[in-house]
Amino acid sequence: MWSYVNHLIIYRMVSPQGLAAASSVLIGGADRLRNSLNEAKSRSSLSSLPDFHIELLRLRQNWRLRKVGNSILGDLSYKTAGSRFPQAGIFEVTKAEDDPGIGDGKDDHGGSNSQQTIPKPTSALRVVVPNELQGISYIQVLIQKDQDILSMANIGLLGPAPAPAEAQWQQRLEAAQNVLFCRELFFVLAREAVCLNSMPIPPLIVGNQITSTLFPGILLIIGLCHGDAGNGRDDATQPSKAPKMDHNHVLEHSLHQLLREVHRQNCSFPLPHPSTAPIGVSKRRRLAGPLAYERYTLLQMNKKEMILQEMIRQAQHVVLRLRTMYVLDTLAREIKDPLIVAHWASLNAVTHSCVRLNFLSSGYDMTTRTPLIIHVKEKSLKCILKDGKAIHLSYEPQELRDIILSQVMVFTYIN
Repeated sequence: MWSYVNHLIIYRMVSPQGLAAASSVLIGGADRLRNSLNEAKSRSSLSSLPDFHIELLRLRQNWRLRKVGNSILGDLSYKTAGSRFPQAGIFEVTKAEDDPGIGDGKDDHGGSNSQQTIPKPTSALRVVVPNELQGISYIQVLIQKDQDILSMANIGLLGPAPAPAEAQWQQRLEAAQNVLFCRELFFVLAREAVCLNSMPIPPLIVGNQITSTLFPGILLIIGLCHGDAGNGRDDATQPSKAPKMDHNHVLEHSLHQLLREVHRQNCSFPLPHPSTAPIGVSKRRRLAGPLAYERYTLLQMNKKEMILQEMIRQAQHVVLRLRTMYVLDTLAREIKDPLIVAHWASLNAVTHSCVRLNFLSSGYDMTTRTPLIIHVKEKSLKCILKDGKAIHLSYEPQELRDIILSQVMVFTYIN
C-alpha cells in the first residue's frame, strides 16, 4: 500500500504538465535576469548616470512622493507641518533620457567641435518644478531712517545666484521650497497688515512691500524679492546704499520662528482631549461655561498677537537699543572725567535689553554699587538709580542724555 502511494506521488511530480510549468518559471526568470544585465551594460556603455531606482530611493528619504497613475508626484508644501497656504507645491519626477549623441564632442561631419559640446546630466532623475516656484526668493527686512539703513536682514537667501535648470534635484527642490516659504511668509504678513488698524499709522502695502512706521522718521520695510533663474533680476527694488549695520540675525530668526509657531498651533492641540469636547479648544475655553466667564474674558482669550505686530515690536527695540548705544558712546567721548564704562548683558530677550553703567575717576576707588542700570524696552527706557529709584523715560534720546549727565554731576560732587 505505501509503495503504491509513493509511486503515485513521484508520478505526479514528474508529470509532463508539472515539468512544463517549472521550466516556464525558470525560463521566465532567466529572461528577466538577461534583460536586466543587458540594460545595465547598455547604460554603462552609453552614459555614466547612476541607477534611477537608487536615486529615487534617496529622493524619498527627504521628500514626500506618491504615485498617481504612471506619474510620480512630490509635495514641497508645509501642509503636514500645519501650513494652510493655498498654493500647492507639487513637482513631478521623471527619468532622465539617455542620449548617446550628447557630449561626444563631434559634429555631424565627424570633426571635433568643442564649442557645441553639451555636458551630460549627472543624475538619473529629472525634477519638473512649477514655473511659479522657479528662481530664487527671499524676504528683505530694512529699518530705514531717511536714506540711511540702520539694520537689515535677509530671510531665505540661499546663495548669490539662483539654482540653474540643470542643477541637482536636491538643490532645485530646496530652492523651490524656499520660494514657497517666502511667499507664504509674505502672504501672512500682508494679510495681517490689512487687518492691523489699531496703530496710529496703519501699515502701507504697495506691490511686494510692506511699510510700517516705528518712530517718527523711522520706517520698517518688509519686501518680497524674487529673481528669475535666467537673468537674476529682482522684482522688488533694493537699496542702492550699503547698510551701516551688519546683518541682523535676530530679525531673521524671529520670522522663521514665528511662522513655524503658527504652523505648530494649527496642528498641535492642547492636552488633554476630553471625549465630549471638540478638538482644538483650549482648556480655558472648555472651562468658560462651568466657570461662567464674562464677555470681556472671552474676548481676551481669542486675541492673539500677529507676526507683524511681533516684528514691529522687535524692530522698535532694535532702534531704541541703537539710540541708547549712540548716546552712551557720544557721552563717553565727550566726558573725560569721570570715565563712563557700559556693560551690556550678554543674555537678552528680543524686546528687552539691559546695560549697566559704571563711573570711574582717577585718584578714587571704584564704587561698590553700580550708579545706573538702564533697561531698554520697545518704546520706553527704565533707569534704576543707585538708591533703587526707578525713572521711566520715553524713546527720545535727549531724556536719556539728561539723566546720565545728572548722575555724572552727582558722582563728581560726592567724590
